[in-house]
Amino acid sequence: SGAMQLPVLTFPNTNHTKHAKVQLTFPALHAVTVCSRVQWDTKASHVSTIFSYASPSFINEFQLRGQKDHKGDISLALIVHGHHTAYRALFENDGKWHHVCVTWQKSNGKWAIFVDGKEGHSGVSVHSLQNIEGNGVFIIGQDQDVLGGNFSDAFSGNISDLNIWSEVLDKKQIEGVESCALIMQNQLFCWDVSKMTIEKNVKQSTMSLTCPDSYIKLKEFEDNDKPFITNLIEESNSPVIALGLSSTSPKNLTTLEAQQVLQYTKQALERVNGSLAPSDLLTLVQFLTYVSDMDFDENETMETVDGLGQSFIEVAGEIFEEKHVHRWTEISQVVSGPMTVVQSIDRMAANLNTLMMTKRGEVVLQGKNISMLTSSVHSPFKPFQLTSELLWGFFCALKMKRSEIKSIALWVKLLN
Repeated sequence: SGAMQLPVLTFPNTNHTKHAKVQLTFPALHAVTVCSRVQWDTKASHVSTIFSYASPSFINEFQLRGQKDHKGDISLALIVHGHHTAYRALFENDGKWHHVCVTWQKSNGKWAIFVDGKEGHSGVSVHSLQNIEGNGVFIIGQDQDVLGGNFSDAFSGNISDLNIWSEVLDKKQIEGVESCALIMQNQLFCWDVSKMTIEKNVKQSTMSLTCPDSYIKLKEFEDNDKPFITNLIEESNSPVIALGLSSTSPKNLTTLEAQQVLQYTKQALERVNGSLAPSDLLTLVQFLTYVSDMDFDENETMETVDGLGQSFIEVAGEIFEEKHVHRWTEISQVVSGPMTVVQSIDRMAANLNTLMMTKRGEVVLQGKNISMLTSSVHSPFKPFQLTSELLWGFFCALKMKRSEIKSIALWVKLLN
């Protein structure tokens, strides 16, 4: 294990101006998870708001707050569209850092609060009638009495590592996040002070967090130079491509925008003579994961869906080229090798097949090393195939065990 430094926002005293605003356009949410590391001010006895999300039509849309109870412990409560759960004592007022996660889903109005990786309080029937409204304002450290302002119930203490997902993370995932794991699937916001508007009196510092070596390695890759990605963004001079590839932060791209990023990336990959830098390869793998998790609108035209799928397959095929094999070895501590991309292709195929159920016909997508069939007719065949004999050499060059290659062969059909 190793230590990493995380930015910290400090709210030293009860003050109804100090806050940080997350710069993000929120979609409507049928499910949500918010996790953060908090260090409570041991002297604070008032109600303290860790975060508040207010929508244009309802101020108390989603909020986590806490207070010291009669025994001196910290009790937490969740508010969803004005529905306030009961306070429950969840951790000692010991001045130490604690990892707190809250989850909610419209289905059954199920909610839960986790502290330090363990479920502490949960229930059902909290606002199960509609989604959390989109286009709201997310404020760290204050309750909002009007949209984006008129603050009250200020937080006193330190806050760091706040992340937001548009899904309910399960217990195992939350345990992982508490131990530094990155979950990019359906992530809306990844802790980054550069993507927040921070009130001038909020103090900033850092905290040292002990994390597994794989996480430390991932952060190293993220901080390393990305010559291919940097050049691609500069050449394209496109804000869409910069948004899609400049970081691992959530993208919120449309289907057409994601297709644009993939098309330009594929063209650039074809011009690469040598191998990609490890950080470049990792960025592309992460973007394919993001695209495979996108929700497709049933009203998308077949031309748009076909174009996205084709571009996706072409980029995936390019990074399976044998010239990149040693880079896969270097990032194997962070992602589970080419199987990560195989699983992304599988999810993309499943998503396209689901969409095709509302349409007619079939689409065959063909890229280098990979082909994909999507059809409105139920088929017993696998939705995609890795088609090139070169891939056997690719896997062998990675020095994968025969059993590992067979496990991939069970996932998809590798053709000789």
